[in-house]
Amino acid sequence: MMNFTQVLIRIGTIAAAVVGLAAHYASGDVLTNQDGRFTVNFPGKATESTQRINTQKGVAVAHIYKYQASNRATYTALYSDYPPGSVGPSPAETIYDGAINGALGQANGTLKSSTKVEANGLVGREAVFDAPSQKESVRVRYFLIGDRLYQVAYNGPTGSESGKNANAFLESFKIAR
Repeated sequence: MMNFTQVLIRIGTIAAAVVGLAAHYASGDVLTNQDGRFTVNFPGKATESTQRINTQKGVAVAHIYKYQASNRATYTALYSDYPPGSVGPSPAETIYDGAINGALGQANGTLKSSTKVEANGLVGREAVFDAPSQKESVRVRYFLIGDRLYQVAYNGPTGSESGKNANAFLESFKIAR
């Protein structure tokens, strides 16, 4: 069984595992996920997968939606449901730090920035890091609501993480409340 910090690192690892390179944002595919209570506009048809993670307080489930562009950019949206009450009184900043550190460790990355971000009334965290082994940069946003952690990420060639494709994807992410 993993402790909560190990689970956060594991979730960061899942997000980092979807690393790819830049895309041309042509026609979109709006994903509306009723169970996850979110929408996001992928540049093409996203695939869906889940991953179960055993924790000391029960099973956490990550629901992963990913689009791999033909020119190797990767667009990912995921949410992880932790066992009820397991996040408890942990400050959101601690959760975000754990997820970012897990992603950095998996990608052997270098953090470029970590800042607060607002999206449709929610405050979260955005991190940008380089993943040198893949010769790319990753830009990911995290939002914690109760026992659910949302992540939306763009992975692409260094410098493309602040381009129009990355911005369009990340800014299209909306959480229904």
